[in-house]
Amino acid sequence: MKKSLTYAVWHVLTIACMAAIFYFSSQNAQMSSNTSSRFIMGVAGFIISDFKEMPQADQMLLVDNWQHAARKYAHFSAFFALGLSAAGAARTYKINFKAQLAAAFAIVFLYAVSDEIHQLFVPGRAAAVGDVLIDTAGGLTGILALLGFRKLRMMFADKYL
Repeated sequence: MKKSLTYAVWHVLTIACMAAIFYFSSQNAQMSSNTSSRFIMGVAGFIISDFKEMPQADQMLLVDNWQHAARKYAHFSAFFALGLSAAGAARTYKINFKAQLAAAFAIVFLYAVSDEIHQLFVPGRAAAVGDVLIDTAGGLTGILALLGFRKLRMMFADKYL
Protein backbone atom coordinates (compact mmCIF):
# COMPACT_ATOMS: atom_id res chain seq x y z
CA MET A 1 0.00 0.00 0.00
CA LYS A 2 1.32 3.46 -0.83
CA LYS A 3 2.60 5.46 2.12
CA SER A 4 0.09 8.29 1.61
CA LEU A 5 -2.81 5.81 1.54
CA THR A 6 -1.49 4.01 4.62
CA TYR A 7 -1.17 7.37 6.39
CA ALA A 8 -4.74 8.32 5.47
CA VAL A 9 -6.26 4.97 6.43
CA TRP A 10 -4.67 4.88 9.91
CA HIS A 11 -5.57 8.49 10.64
CA VAL A 12 -9.17 8.12 9.42
CA LEU A 13 -9.56 4.97 11.56
CA THR A 14 -8.19 6.82 14.59
CA ILE A 15 -10.60 9.73 14.09
CA ALA A 16 -13.50 7.30 13.50
CA CYS A 17 -12.72 5.53 16.79
CA MET A 18 -12.64 8.87 18.60
CA ALA A 19 -15.93 9.90 17.02
CA ALA A 20 -17.60 6.61 18.02
CA ILE A 21 -16.36 6.95 21.60
CA PHE A 22 -17.57 10.55 21.72
CA TYR A 23 -20.97 9.53 20.34
CA PHE A 24 -21.52 6.82 22.93
CA SER A 25 -20.22 9.04 25.73
CA SER A 26 -22.67 11.75 24.68
CA GLN A 27 -25.66 9.50 25.38
CA ASN A 28 -27.49 10.37 28.57
CA ALA A 29 -27.73 7.69 31.26
CA GLN A 30 -31.05 6.26 30.00
CA MET A 31 -29.97 6.10 26.36
CA SER A 32 -26.66 4.49 27.35
CA SER A 33 -28.45 1.90 29.48
CA ASN A 34 -30.84 1.10 26.63
CA THR A 35 -27.93 0.66 24.21
CA SER A 36 -26.20 -1.70 26.63
CA SER A 37 -29.44 -3.63 27.23
CA ARG A 38 -30.05 -4.14 23.50
CA PHE A 39 -26.50 -5.38 23.04
CA ILE A 40 -26.78 -7.78 25.99
CA MET A 41 -30.11 -9.14 24.74
CA GLY A 42 -28.56 -9.81 21.33
CA VAL A 43 -25.57 -11.60 22.86
CA ALA A 44 -27.77 -13.55 25.28
CA GLY A 45 -30.05 -14.61 22.41
CA PHE A 46 -26.99 -15.87 20.56
CA ILE A 47 -25.36 -17.82 23.39
CA ILE A 48 -28.41 -18.99 25.36
CA SER A 49 -30.50 -21.20 23.07
CA ASP A 50 -33.80 -20.68 24.90
CA PHE A 51 -33.32 -17.02 25.85
CA LYS A 52 -36.26 -15.81 23.74
CA GLU A 53 -38.54 -18.37 25.39
CA MET A 54 -37.55 -17.27 28.91
CA PRO A 55 -40.09 -15.14 30.82
CA GLN A 56 -39.47 -11.45 30.26
CA ALA A 57 -38.74 -10.94 33.97
CA ASP A 58 -35.94 -13.54 33.75
CA GLN A 59 -34.59 -11.92 30.58
CA MET A 60 -34.48 -8.51 32.27
CA LEU A 61 -32.82 -9.98 35.37
CA LEU A 62 -30.11 -11.47 33.17
CA VAL A 63 -29.66 -8.15 31.36
CA ASP A 64 -29.39 -6.30 34.68
CA ASN A 65 -26.83 -8.81 35.98
CA TRP A 66 -24.67 -8.46 32.84
CA GLN A 67 -25.02 -4.67 32.53
CA HIS A 68 -21.92 -3.66 34.51
CA ALA A 69 -19.60 -6.18 32.83
CA ALA A 70 -20.93 -5.30 29.37
CA ARG A 71 -20.33 -1.60 29.91
CA LYS A 72 -16.75 -2.17 31.07
CA TYR A 73 -16.15 -4.51 28.12
CA ALA A 74 -17.44 -1.77 25.81
CA HIS A 75 -14.94 0.70 27.32
CA PHE A 76 -12.08 -1.77 26.88
CA SER A 77 -13.09 -2.69 23.32
CA ALA A 78 -13.57 0.87 22.07
CA PHE A 79 -10.19 1.90 23.41
CA PHE A 80 -8.59 -1.30 22.08
CA ALA A 81 -9.64 -0.13 18.62
CA LEU A 82 -8.36 3.39 19.36
CA GLY A 83 -5.00 2.03 20.57
CA LEU A 84 -4.66 -0.17 17.51
CA SER A 85 -5.44 2.66 15.10
CA ALA A 86 -3.35 5.25 17.00
CA ALA A 87 -0.36 2.89 16.94
CA GLY A 88 -0.86 2.41 13.21
CA ALA A 89 -1.05 6.16 12.70
CA ALA A 90 2.06 6.74 14.83
CA ARG A 91 3.96 4.18 12.75
CA THR A 92 3.46 6.36 9.65
CA TYR A 93 5.77 9.06 11.08
CA LYS A 94 9.52 8.95 10.69
CA ILE A 95 10.28 9.05 14.39
CA ASN A 96 11.98 6.39 16.47
CA PHE A 97 10.06 3.35 17.64
CA LYS A 98 9.85 4.41 21.31
CA ALA A 99 8.48 7.80 20.28
CA GLN A 100 5.84 6.07 18.14
CA LEU A 101 4.75 3.94 21.11
CA ALA A 102 4.75 6.94 23.43
CA ALA A 103 2.66 8.96 20.97
CA ALA A 104 0.07 6.18 20.59
CA PHE A 105 -0.09 5.68 24.36
CA ALA A 106 -0.43 9.43 24.97
CA ILE A 107 -3.32 9.63 22.49
CA VAL A 108 -5.12 6.76 24.23
CA PHE A 109 -4.55 8.03 27.77
CA LEU A 110 -5.40 11.67 27.05
CA TYR A 111 -8.52 10.67 25.14
CA ALA A 112 -9.58 8.41 28.03
CA VAL A 113 -9.20 11.32 30.46
CA SER A 114 -11.03 13.73 28.15
CA ASP A 115 -13.81 11.16 27.65
CA GLU A 116 -14.42 10.98 31.40
CA ILE A 117 -14.36 14.78 31.71
CA HIS A 118 -16.84 14.97 28.82
CA GLN A 119 -19.18 12.60 30.67
CA LEU A 120 -19.35 15.05 33.59
CA PHE A 121 -21.43 17.29 31.33
CA VAL A 122 -23.82 14.58 30.12
CA PRO A 123 -27.07 14.19 32.12
CA GLY A 124 -26.99 11.16 34.40
CA ARG A 125 -23.38 10.30 33.59
CA ALA A 126 -20.30 10.64 35.77
CA ALA A 127 -16.53 10.45 35.48
CA ALA A 128 -14.72 7.46 36.95
CA VAL A 129 -10.99 6.95 37.42
CA GLY A 130 -11.61 3.21 37.04
CA ASP A 131 -12.95 3.82 33.54
CA VAL A 132 -9.79 5.75 32.61
CA LEU A 133 -7.78 2.72 33.75
CA ILE A 134 -9.97 0.29 31.79
CA ASP A 135 -9.83 2.55 28.72
CA THR A 136 -6.06 2.87 28.96
CA ALA A 137 -5.65 -0.89 29.43
CA GLY A 138 -7.78 -1.49 26.34
CA GLY A 139 -5.75 1.03 24.35
CA LEU A 140 -2.45 -0.45 25.50
CA THR A 141 -3.68 -3.91 24.52
CA GLY A 142 -4.57 -2.56 21.07
CA ILE A 143 -1.09 -1.03 20.72
CA LEU A 144 0.53 -4.32 21.74
CA ALA A 145 -1.75 -6.28 19.40
CA LEU A 146 -0.60 -4.19 16.45
CA LEU A 147 3.03 -4.68 17.46
CA GLY A 148 2.46 -8.43 17.80
CA PHE A 149 0.78 -8.62 14.42
CA ARG A 150 3.63 -6.71 12.79
CA LYS A 151 6.16 -9.03 14.45
CA LEU A 152 4.31 -12.12 13.20
CA ARG A 153 4.10 -10.64 9.72
CA MET A 154 7.85 -9.96 9.70
CA MET A 155 8.60 -13.50 10.93
CA PHE A 156 6.31 -14.95 8.27
CA ALA A 157 7.87 -12.82 5.53
CA ASP A 158 11.39 -13.81 6.60
CA LYS A 159 10.50 -17.49 6.62
CA TYR A 160 8.30 -17.84 3.55
CA LEU A 161 8.98 -14.93 1.21
